[in-house]
Amino acid sequence: MRNLYSFAPQPDLAFYFQVPVSIAIDRILSGRATLKFYEAGMDLGLSDNKITSFRLFQQRIINEYDAMVDEFGLTVVDGSLPVETQQKMIRKVVKKELYGWKGLPTPAYQARSHSIPKKVAKSEPPALEKEEAK
Repeated sequence: MRNLYSFAPQPDLAFYFQVPVSIAIDRILSGRATLKFYEAGMDLGLSDNKITSFRLFQQRIINEYDAMVDEFGLTVVDGSLPVETQQKMIRKVVKKELYGWKGLPTPAYQARSHSIPKKVAKSEPPALEKEEAK
């Protein structure tokens, strides 16, 4: 998988909102009555019970993200904190990253050595011209 995306540049910042499985389940189930089949990892055959399968599947995903933190320089944010607190943390990290940044360089203006023919504007049909004159 790493070779597949090796051509892509590394981002300046990447955030990982770390949430315990129990909180993830509570959040999902508070928004709807049941877990979806693939969301629960039922296709993996981890368990016949959707909640148990979800816990096992999500824990696998969490383990993978945890392993990527150092390798990819992910900034870990405690996703169980109030949204306002998370936002303040994110703003602080982004502000620090952007400090002193002047923006992208302005490309030099290059005059065209050839001219592009202008399109001839079509006139409106007579019926529309009469209505606009009213």
